[in-house]
Amino acid sequence: ITGSVEKNESLEKAALREAKEETGLSFDDNIPTPIGYEFTFITKKGKICENVFRVEVPINQKNLIVLDNTEHRNYKWVSAEEALSLLKYESNQQALNTLIKIL
Repeated sequence: ITGSVEKNESLEKAALREAKEETGLSFDDNIPTPIGYEFTFITKKGKICENVFRVEVPINQKNLIVLDNTEHRNYKWVSAEEALSLLKYESNQQALNTLIKIL
């Protein structure tokens, strides 16, 4: 899940808002934790900086995901190792590897 930060919005608030918008889950009691990894890339719109956060899906909501179909087609729960093999971008793989090391 990625997204942009709105005016006067903290990175943490943006992370929770984007997670809620894209999954339909409630993260009201969650505090996103920065994992200490960020990366930048260049697009037609300019330089983009991504800050990576960890947020836990409440166990009672695990099967309640409703994807924003303008951004995602499907999802599935997999192990971290399988997720690494499915990630398309090296920066996403590095972010997940960073998270794996701190868990």
